[in-house]
Amino acid sequence: MQDNEGNDILGRPKEIGAAWKRKGDKQGAIIQLDIVPTDLMNHNGVMFLVPTEIANNGGSQ
Repeated sequence: MQDNEGNDILGRPKEIGAAWKRKGDKQGAIIQLDIVPTDLMNHNGVMFLVPTEIANNGGSQ
């Protein structure tokens, strides 16, 4: 969906699971979903992972 200027309109965020940083020096996160959005299966959805806490060095925990 887009507004009158062609910008994407995003829906309200919904908490559907949790993500944890991988152990050791591995990159990325592990995601556990309590609900699987059907739009993701139809390639219509978008999922953002944003940090909820910031470490003293400026990185995410």
